[in-house]
Amino acid sequence: ERYLLRIIEDDPYGPGGFQGGKGIDFMHNSARHHPQTPEKKASKVKLWEVLDKSQYKDMPLEYEYDFGDCWFHEIKVVGRSDVTGLFQCTDGQGHGVAEDVGCAGGWEELKAAYRAARPDKEQKGKMLWYETQARNGDREGLGNGREKRWAKGEINRKLAELAGRATNFT
Repeated sequence: ERYLLRIIEDDPYGPGGFQGGKGIDFMHNSARHHPQTPEKKASKVKLWEVLDKSQYKDMPLEYEYDFGDCWFHEIKVVGRSDVTGLFQCTDGQGHGVAEDVGCAGGWEELKAAYRAARPDKEQKGKMLWYETQARNGDREGLGNGREKRWAKGEINRKLAELAGRATNFT
């Protein structure tokens, strides 16, 4: 598929690393590459530089996370706010997806396990994995409507921590 711009990863594993130094994106590159789509390395472009260009105004953004499970996120830019030095979420919905749950189908199966009146052995195993082993699991699970939980303050606190700035958000 042809896009206006494709921002590609720099190899996080260094020369000779994953895929011979070509990075993890290279594994799935044929499905994403289009000869008429310009590409820029992530280290050479700032997102604001792209978003400020008139040719990209009101254009949809697509972000792919986890090239193995292929989580696609559609992002709508609704405007600018004052510069703060922090990346913040202003709105969203639903509980964060479990890392390595196995694509959208695996996430739906996990949520279905929590909704089941009488979970079977496989479903119980999925719930136990999520509550005790998943890298970003939740010991409280996803029952009682928790699959729809979206905590803006908590998410923005985590983003601030990643940026090395401790800040209070509500």
